[in-house]
Amino acid sequence: MQSPTIDDPPGSRLPRSARDKRSNPMPTTYLNLTDLDNRIRDLENRYKVTSYEMLRDDSVRSRISEDALLRWETYVRQRVYLRDLNDHRHSEYLSHIRSKGKTSKHEEQPDELVLVA
Repeated sequence: MQSPTIDDPPGSRLPRSARDKRSNPMPTTYLNLTDLDNRIRDLENRYKVTSYEMLRDDSVRSRISEDALLRWETYVRQRVYLRDLNDHRHSEYLSHIRSKGKTSKHEEQPDELVLVA
């Protein structure tokens, strides 16, 4: 066994290679709304509870592993964030379309009046 270094926590008895393997960062995974919905649905089907029940009911949470709870909560949080972002972008797009539509209608009305007169 190697002697502890400055970076080792006090009382650490794991060899340095074991600590390095354990402390590798989680890989980054990019998911869209459909992916998140599918993963959440899979967890709901596996544990036979809704996300709402998982978030609110302690007796339900006690039956689910800590790792699954962490993933599930993260998926739900990311889904809410992406939905909010999507709604915000959609409303910006619609306001842009409406403002363009009003401008083009006002420009067309005088031409139509000339044709009618």
